[in-house]
Amino acid sequence: MSDEDSEPKKKSKAMLFGLIGALLLGGGGGFATYSGMVTLPFGGGPAKEDTAEIYEDVETAYVKLDPLVIDLGRGGRSGRMRISLIVETTTENYDDVDSRKYRITDTLHSFLRAVKQEDLRDPSRTDMLRSRILRRVLLETAPGTVSDVLISEFVVL
Repeated sequence: MSDEDSEPKKKSKAMLFGLIGALLLGGGGGFATYSGMVTLPFGGGPAKEDTAEIYEDVETAYVKLDPLVIDLGRGGRSGRMRISLIVETTTENYDDVDSRKYRITDTLHSFLRAVKQEDLRDPSRTDMLRSRILRRVLLETAPGTVSDVLISEFVVL
C-alpha cells in the first residue's frame, strides 16, 4: 500500500515543479520582451534605443483649425457648442495637413452635429470625444501625417 501512495505523490511533485518552472520561464520571457532586452522577430517594432534615433530628427508642428460653432438644437432643447482644435503633425507634413484643413473641418461639423448633448456636458466623456475627433482627422489625412489632436477651447452653451 505504501508503493501506491508514493507514486501519486511523485507525480504531483513533478507536476508542481513543472508548473513553477513554466511560470518562471514565461514571466522571465515576458519581462525581457516588455523591457526591450529581447525584440520579437514578427513585427514587434524596433527596440527602444532604435526609436530614439528615428524620432530624433522629427520636429513637431501644429495646424490650427478654425473654431467650430455647432448648433445642437434637437426638439425642445437647444444649445450651441464652440470648439477649437489644433492638429499635431511634423514639419515635413505640415503643408499636407494644412491643405486638408477645410475638409477636416467639414467632416468634424458632420460628426459633432450627431453627438448627443448629454455626452458633451459630461466631463468624463472628453477623452472619448477627442479620440473620435482624432479618428475623423486621420480618415481625412494621409497615413502617418497626424499624431494627435489637441482641444484648445471647448464650450457648451
